[in-house]
Amino acid sequence: MNNGKYCPHVVIKGAEQLLGVNFIDGEDVIFNRPIRANALPLYETVDYSTLQAGTEFFIMEGGNIVGEGIVKEIFQHKPYGSK
Repeated sequence: MNNGKYCPHVVIKGAEQLLGVNFIDGEDVIFNRPIRANALPLYETVDYSTLQAGTEFFIMEGGNIVGEGIVKEIFQHKPYGSK
């Protein structure tokens, strides 16, 4: 990965809302092979509660789907609107 600089949007399959994330670490990407990566939400004012374990998502760059994944674990979840 790109030293915490890769900040695409994710879209839950079947939804339309773009959720900005920052991939903070992960394995080197090999085409057409699953990798593990950790990501953090980018925006404090966006509700990320739809990202739950088992959620399938697309990775978007602009209007293009560049990857897809499945949420395996949520390490820290701060409910939307709480401080």
